Amino acid sequence: MSKVKIFYFDARGLAEPSRLILHFANIEFEDIRINNEEWPAIKSTTKTGKIPYLEFDGHLIVESYAMHRFLARKYGLAGKDEFEQAKVDGIADIAKDFYKSVAPWMYALLGYAPGRIKTTTFI
Repeated sequence: MSKVKIFYFDARGLAEPSRLILHFANIEFEDIRINNEEWPAIKSTTKTGKIPYLEFDGHLIVESYAMHRFLARKYGLAGKDEFEQAKVDGIADIAKDFYKSVAPWMYALLGYAPGRIKTTTFI
């Protein structure tokens, strides 16, 4: 049994950076993917009512960016000094801002939230 588990929907989304860090570091982990039908029953059993979350060596880490930062520090990917760490944090914050800006459109596109969907075709 793996000492590292990631719990998230069957999608890349918010858990993908943590998965990529673990793959890069050659760390075996259990990738537990929850489908939409399972989620309502599982939601109340989670610590915060949200996913993703990480189980690492018996510890629970909630919130995607806390997971990413923990794993990046654990496996030497968070920067060699304070200045590199600030750059890594800046990149993470830019990614978070991007996700926040596209999430309403994406949730509407997938049918999880109401909203007007405008798409553009590039040829």
